[in-house]
Amino acid sequence: MTGHVPELAFVLYTLAGIGIIFVEPRRAVLLYLLIAQIDLSGPGFESYASVGFANAIKIVLLPLILLWRTSRISGWPSPKFTEWAPLAKAWSLLILYAFFSTWWSDYDLSGLKMVGYLCCSAVLAIVFISAWKHGWVTRKALILVGWSTIGLAVIQTYLLGNLFGTLENRFTSFSDPQGFAAFCLVLLALLLCGGSGGWAAWLTEGALVLSIVLAGSRYAFVSTILLFVIAIILRFFRRRRRLKLRLVLRRAAIGLLPGVLLIVIVVRYFPSSRIDELSSIMGSQEESIQDVGTLAWRFMVYQEALAQLSNRSSAKLFLGSGTSSGADVLLALGNRYQISLDPNRSMHNEFLRAFYEWGAIGFCLLLFVLSSMVLLAVRAWKVGWRWQAASFFAILPAMLFSLMIENVLANASGPMGVGYLLVCAGVFAVSPEMSSRMISRRNYASSAVSTSGPTAVTHKRGEHGPRQFRGSA
Repeated sequence: MTGHVPELAFVLYTLAGIGIIFVEPRRAVLLYLLIAQIDLSGPGFESYASVGFANAIKIVLLPLILLWRTSRISGWPSPKFTEWAPLAKAWSLLILYAFFSTWWSDYDLSGLKMVGYLCCSAVLAIVFISAWKHGWVTRKALILVGWSTIGLAVIQTYLLGNLFGTLENRFTSFSDPQGFAAFCLVLLALLLCGGSGGWAAWLTEGALVLSIVLAGSRYAFVSTILLFVIAIILRFFRRRRRLKLRLVLRRAAIGLLPGVLLIVIVVRYFPSSRIDELSSIMGSQEESIQDVGTLAWRFMVYQEALAQLSNRSSAKLFLGSGTSSGADVLLALGNRYQISLDPNRSMHNEFLRAFYEWGAIGFCLLLFVLSSMVLLAVRAWKVGWRWQAASFFAILPAMLFSLMIENVLANASGPMGVGYLLVCAGVFAVSPEMSSRMISRRNYASSAVSTSGPTAVTHKRGEHGPRQFRGSA
């Protein structure tokens, strides 16, 4: 832990970590959602030559404890690789290939940390699937997590000096603003798509939208507008199976109204925000999108990576240059980047990073995982009109934006990675034909969700499957 991180963050981290060990599993999962908001390494931590001990606990030890505690209820994942879902097989192969490709990488420590991030994602996915299956992810729980997250952001931003808010003094918890905004966006999607709300849910949704605006994440702001549009259209689809284009366009227009209102509010009351900068450039004929903040710098990184890829041999294009070797791109742009170099957070584009470091093999595996997740959500929506699938589609633009401009894979235990995993696990949990391959068959039959409807479940005493929020709070 760096000396700059407030001691309160360490105290909260310790209390949450102890709680994960001793409290009920359903509350332990919620505590991990909160501990994901705390990065004890600080924004200036140099991870090239060292390992943050506290964050190593959050990435390795705590997820394994959660896996052990939830698996005692849900059953352990099947040890037979052939029984796993195709998506799980592809992710496991990506982990193995990332491990082996550290052998020809110049960044051994960073490469092993990247493997740890990928393993952390796999473990948390299993934990969250169990949480969804037992009905632990409820409207009441999400509201509690939402206000707790906002409370942490208020304390960090306005009471403790806003160490994580960058030079622009952005609103965020004890983590980076982009990850904080993405997590708020996930909670917003789950609450919007989870059924009828109530004053508590509506107030929480409004606070989450305001938090996204104050965080100043441009892609999260655009994704919020798209979220409203997608949520309203999908709710209309659920009520009417026979649709006309005119009705769909009308619903899309209705969904755009909150977005227009948000833009007006930002321009009127937040004239110096990063989001207002985006709206100003969109209305200017002399400026382009590359003039937006760090986007020009990202394009420079992408161009250098593509230039290096164009000079590679066929074998290196197929195998890649090794895990975490994306740092070479930054070093090629100047030695000034060596001061705060983080090889796992250098590329800011996971598709380009996968092709650069893992070659065609890793790139195809990553695309297979993403496409399988989309197809799984489509199947869950078409068969049972599951609101978890609607939440996934509502958050999908944000996920794609993140994969194209952020370092999502290296944020497995951060708010961004944890939030996206929570949504994906929800889709997986309401697809019994898929999750039955991952949860042991002995215990799966007693906790599986019925496909007859969103509220019909079969369960053992004291266990509940995922359900509609309506009436669950």
